[in-house]
Amino acid sequence: MKEKMSFLKGISILFLGCCSLLLLGRDHYLLGTSLIIFRWAIVLIGIIILYRIFKITTLKILRGVLFFVLLLLLVESLWYSFSQPALANVTEGVELEMMTYNVFFRNKNPLAVIRQITKRNPEILVLQEVTPKWKKTLSEQLSRVYPYNAIYIQDGTHGIACFSKYPILSDKLLLNSNQLPFAQVLDISIKDKRLQLFNVHLASPAVAVEHPDKFMELYKANYELRKTQLDEIMRLAKISRNKTDAQVLIGDLNTMSFEPLYRDLNAEWVNLYSEKGEGWGLNFPNLAKVQPFVTLDYIFIRGQLQAVGAEVISGGSSDHLPVTGRVMF
Repeated sequence: MKEKMSFLKGISILFLGCCSLLLLGRDHYLLGTSLIIFRWAIVLIGIIILYRIFKITTLKILRGVLFFVLLLLLVESLWYSFSQPALANVTEGVELEMMTYNVFFRNKNPLAVIRQITKRNPEILVLQEVTPKWKKTLSEQLSRVYPYNAIYIQDGTHGIACFSKYPILSDKLLLNSNQLPFAQVLDISIKDKRLQLFNVHLASPAVAVEHPDKFMELYKANYELRKTQLDEIMRLAKISRNKTDAQVLIGDLNTMSFEPLYRDLNAEWVNLYSEKGEGWGLNFPNLAKVQPFVTLDYIFIRGQLQAVGAEVISGGSSDHLPVTGRVMF
């Protein structure tokens, strides 16, 4: 009996230590991700341990601490859920379809992408990885459909563009330390309202995947860079929030839904796909022999918008599948 009690005490202390480490490190790229992925498994283990020590009077204090930590795990999770903004109930207005598409800078079949775009015919189209070759194709194929555009071409992965059926009042780029764009900020006039749109392409963690021997080091650096970029976007969005009717953060975030970056973003914006999409919304990678198994591209909204629908479009020749969303504005 004494040995059993010592074992339960040791397990409880070890469990509390792990939980405390995860809670204190909830913003850390590795600890925070682990907490998000394993939260409910951790809670279940904690309940089992609590049940096992419930009647042991000599572990009363340990039992109380364990109960408090389990409660803290639940509160920490619910806090982010309840802090998410509510969307407006828009009964009259303009219905908009938006599409985000990373077209892939090495795409060898651009017309397959064009066919997807023209078939959906969204009112607002944002693209990433727009090269000089891509600009020529896009201009030839889309200029008659979209009278307004803001295109910044770049060899490699940093080209970015927006095509709109509504007037673009202003646009500017947010640049990284190498003076390459990671976001495009646009003000779009839709009837008598103003929509601010952030077309985003955060730093890719691909370099970490390509160098498995240095994966953790490179992934950490990439995570911190993505956080810096997203912080700048959030700062600008906060400053201009009261000067516009609605805001949309859309594009290739290179961030998965179980990372702390996504959790923090989701606390201040509404993921349109989570609100009105069907299925898992997986859109990367789009390869002949591999089905998409993660989500990297999103449409986040807030302000005077009502969610109508969201969809991942299959097919195409890019390594990303496009994501579309419909809103009432």
